[in-house]
Amino acid sequence: MDARFFNETMTINRVVQEFPEARRVFERLFINVPAEGCTCLDEVAWRHGLEVEELLDALEVATKSCFCPTGEPSAQGDPVAAAR
Repeated sequence: MDARFFNETMTINRVVQEFPEARRVFERLFINVPAEGCTCLDEVAWRHGLEVEELLDALEVATKSCFCPTGEPSAQGDPVAAAR
């Protein structure tokens, strides 16, 4: 099984800060990022009638293209990381 970048105890704010492209997943699921930002993914999934695994899977799929085959975050689009 592949390692996950997300877990149920992460907050929405942390996910969006580390993976800005994840915001689209929250918007598609009608999750209000500003209002629910300090809430963990497990709680948010429950509030919106989702299984937490469904939410985690959606986030993984949405952010998969942002990672290199090694599993490390890509420097693409990050001028600071690209300069290292």
